[in-house]
Order: sequence, then C-alpha cells, then structure tokens
Amino acid sequence: MLTVLLVDDHDGFRRAARELLETGPFTVVLEAADVAGARAVLDGSCGDVVRPDVALIDIGLPDGDGFQLATWLESHSPETTVVMVSSRSRVEVSLRMSASCAAGFIPKDELTPQVLANVLRCTT
Repeated sequence: MLTVLLVDDHDGFRRAARELLETGPFTVVLEAADVAGARAVLDGSCGDVVRPDVALIDIGLPDGDGFQLATWLESHSPETTVVMVSSRSRVEVSLRMSASCAAGFIPKDELTPQVLANVLRCTT
C-alpha cells in the first residue's frame, strides 16, 4: 500500500477521493484543507512526522498555491511524489505543470486509483 496526503479545500472532494483511492493500492494517511494545514501535518505540528509516498495537491487553495506547496514539499519531503489535481483542464495548467516539480497532473473528474498508479508508474 502506498500512503497518500490529500490537500484540497473541498471536504466533499477529500472524502470522495479517500474512498475512491482506498479501493486501490492507496491508504490516505493525512488530509489538509490548505497550505498551512498541509505544512502543519507534514512538519509534525499536529502529531508525529509522517512522510507519505504521494501528495495529491489541488492547484487552487484558499491560502496559497498548490504549486508553491509542491516546491516546499520537494525540499521538506523529497521522498514524497507530488501529483497535482484540479477541476481545471490539462490545457489550462500545462505551462505551470511543465515548470513545476510535480510528477503529474490529474483532472479531478478523472481521478481513479488506476490513473494515479499510472502517473506514479511513469515517474519511476
């Protein structure tokens, strides 16, 4: 099982993504609704330090940008593979994706355990 951090400001999406991913080879071990929350759970401010295998990060967060969080995560947890998600299309985010440290992008309406596994397989 691969461990996952979900970062999205919509409770409903986090809940649905957790249920969906956990039907596959993933276990959601951390959740956050914003950049500050993600940093807190990753640096141990909310308990033990956990380094998930995968961080699934929404691009638009209420207190910052998902790409900035991905860059922070790359330096604080380099063993975590970052995958961006958004309700935006691939075309809308392609330039930012090409300049980012994220391993891939999945539109929210295409998220499945198989799609995430395929993105991760392409990065190894």
